[in-house]
Amino acid sequence: MTKPVQRVMLGTFAFLTLLGIGVFVTRTSDFRPGASSRSEIGGPFVLTASDGTVVTDQTFRGHWMLVYFGYTHCPDICPTTLADLQAAVKHLGTDGRRVQVAMVTIDPRRDTPTVLRAYLTHFFPSGHPLQTDDAARLQAVADGFGARYDVTVAANGTEDVGHTAFVYAVDPEGRVVDTWPFGTDSSVVTHDLRILLRRVRGEASTSSREGSSS
Repeated sequence: MTKPVQRVMLGTFAFLTLLGIGVFVTRTSDFRPGASSRSEIGGPFVLTASDGTVVTDQTFRGHWMLVYFGYTHCPDICPTTLADLQAAVKHLGTDGRRVQVAMVTIDPRRDTPTVLRAYLTHFFPSGHPLQTDDAARLQAVADGFGARYDVTVAANGTEDVGHTAFVYAVDPEGRVVDTWPFGTDSSVVTHDLRILLRRVRGEASTSSREGSSS
């Protein structure tokens, strides 16, 4: 499996190359996790689903999650990332049902619950659109994952948004176990997820055998 640090370097290089010829409209900044390992990012959070339900990290215990921080007005990076994820999960076959996708908006001013739900469910009908109008809470959640974003509003109301573009794989225990930067081929994500899903299934089988022999 490609190491996340290597992916960060490749993703950053690809972005800088494309930025040089003016491809990206959305600003995407470099990403350097503050934590020394993936197990140290993620953690507790409190957000709101599009139906008004309060959602925490505990809500998703027992499920594999792919978490992404983005916004619906993103012209290229976000829709491309979600389309790639859609392809990756589809290629998992029946195992794809074990994986859920959550998108946390970094632009809650424009991403109303209705807008965010329509956007995410276009890619994932059973996806989890998450948001909060509490700026400090949103910042805390993003910081927990090592995600970075910056939203500025001009006098004429135009918004300029910059953000990191990583997808975080969160295991059923709530641990971030892998990350993929923007531009990672969907086949790579599928490959990595197969390994992760198989590993957890193997651990569960081992635990079951140990329990029955004791």
